[in-house]
Amino acid sequence: EKSLLRGMEEFCEELYRLKLIHHNELDRMRCRKTSSVSVDGTSTHVLFSGDVILTKVFDLLDVSNVGQVSISRVVAALQSCGAGSRVRLAPRERDEHARTEMKDQLWPKHRLVAELK
Repeated sequence: EKSLLRGMEEFCEELYRLKLIHHNELDRMRCRKTSSVSVDGTSTHVLFSGDVILTKVFDLLDVSNVGQVSISRVVAALQSCGAGSRVRLAPRERDEHARTEMKDQLWPKHRLVAELK
């Protein structure tokens, strides 16, 4: 059930069952193999390519700090983030779009400068 509150391990197993994470992430969570390094006295997690630190995802979704989250919170977070709502433009199209937007934003100032000259 989507609204059932789950602990960290149950939450990760449900994400795996829904095929939202790879079994490597599930195994890493079970073994608690998150590595961290200290940079200037602050501890930071090391992410390897494609890895997900599930404890951070869990903490992000556990807004009331009760140690439990539901799959419905995952769905709500994914729906509200806007990921995938826009088609990524090719580099040339992206640059042209940025150039056009800059011209549209700056044309009043260019006109003012031309009048002052």
